Amino acid sequence: MQFLKSPSARNADVLVGVRWFKIAGEARLQRLSGRIIGAQVGIQNGQDRYTMALVLAHEFGHVLGLDHENGVCATMNSRLAVNHPEYCPAPPPGMWVCRLLRADDVRGAVSLYGGTVRRIRGPEFCPR
Repeated sequence: MQFLKSPSARNADVLVGVRWFKIAGEARLQRLSGRIIGAQVGIQNGQDRYTMALVLAHEFGHVLGLDHENGVCATMNSRLAVNHPEYCPAPPPGMWVCRLLRADDVRGAVSLYGGTVRRIRGPEFCPR
């Protein structure tokens, strides 16, 4: 799967927008015979860019076919605890979660699409 900018919303399979939601974000999927044929991804206004990045990564996980995961630390945790997925460690003050995908998210995508899981590189937290 590859994400490319569409010349118009009419031709797009996935639309991303910022709307007023009471929840952090939402992915509305249109399916045909179990296959996703279109999606709208929305996030709540008023969040900082770091939270929006986490929420978008989570909602794109749904577009890719991933479900919520509440047994381990994952971007696909069903809840966001202020500035990090619920079952993941909180970043230290002045930092944010710069690793938008966690090992469990990658394993889930690999189980759906194939490939291999490689060690995630780079720091877990970055300065804001």
